[in-house]
Amino acid sequence: MITAIEYEGDTPPPLSAPGRVVTEAEYLAARNELQDQIDARRAAAAAAELDAKQGAYEALINAGIADATARQISGYKSPTATW
Repeated sequence: MITAIEYEGDTPPPLSAPGRVVTEAEYLAARNELQDQIDARRAAAAAAELDAKQGAYEALINAGIADATARQISGYKSPTATW
């Protein structure tokens, strides 16, 4: 866990092991790296959800369900759809 704390004076407060004092640059770099990982996981989850919805939509279409109904049931919207 990375957390910023503020303190007065030259001596930081005691930290629990294995805590250590880091510079602001180290903190920001670690925070940005974590945010990048979060963003990547969110993008992967969104892509997987879109793939699942598209798969359900295509299965419904192949089963003879009307396009509008298949979209409603599956929740699929084409990434290029304008509606």
